[in-house]
Amino acid sequence: MDEMVHLTYIKDDPELYIKERPFSILAELPEGFPETNITYELGPLQVITDIRGWQNEFNLEEHGFAFRTWQPPAVVWDDEEDIDESYVPAVKELVREMIGEDVVRIELFDWRLRNSQSRMVIDDPNSESSPQMVKIAPARVVHVDQSPAGVFDRMHRYLGEEADVLARKYRIRLINVWKPMVDVVEDMPLALCDARVATEQDLVEVDFVLEDYNRRTYMAKYTDRFKFYYMSRMTKDEVIMFKVFDSADVAAKYVPHAAFSHTHIPPSTKPRESIEVRLLVMTEE
Repeated sequence: MDEMVHLTYIKDDPELYIKERPFSILAELPEGFPETNITYELGPLQVITDIRGWQNEFNLEEHGFAFRTWQPPAVVWDDEEDIDESYVPAVKELVREMIGEDVVRIELFDWRLRNSQSRMVIDDPNSESSPQMVKIAPARVVHVDQSPAGVFDRMHRYLGEEADVLARKYRIRLINVWKPMVDVVEDMPLALCDARVATEQDLVEVDFVLEDYNRRTYMAKYTDRFKFYYMSRMTKDEVIMFKVFDSADVAAKYVPHAAFSHTHIPPSTKPRESIEVRLLVMTEE
């Protein structure tokens, strides 16, 4: 069913951001050094339209996102090697089938696990297990995972000088493939904005400063043009694919999104657990 909720946005503060870039430091700081200069605010009540039953009307090229039924190979979710060697290749193949014959190369950007009861906002470098395996909290601020500059920063980080060659030669898309790890998502589903109504003027580039690199992300300002959708009670056999970036001159370039809480949450509700895999997809067109 449709929901009416308040989503969280970055506060529109142009005077501040003219003086200094918005930042959030996710690393150890000297005493007294500010962690962030960003202020967030709740938007007005918004409709999040439930598309369960007509989800096939949405597609990656027109709306920026698509829902699919998909049964991946059996994966042990607490085994990092199994995720790398079994799940990620299956996701690559799913995206290759979705995009079509024009795909010439797919590179893993990253993957991460989430749990709605977690308080971690980034991978924990001090964790006794692999930082990659730490389940972080769902992101409740409306955002786009990477800004265009952030995408190319990461391409250079992973691919070196080859990144420039690939960017000149191919259409580059960064696609997030999001899937529940639990049987049914009972709370904290993902709300996705129709990419056709999101413009660069609605977004603020934010620096997330980590120990070893600076991650550039887009945070969204509230606008009544945004139209959000979700699919109720997603199962572990369903996935969302949505655009983070598209180098082509198309209307649907990126999808602002955020997790949200249902209006009524039964006491028996189980935590949401999910995995997202982000892939750089290179095509001829």
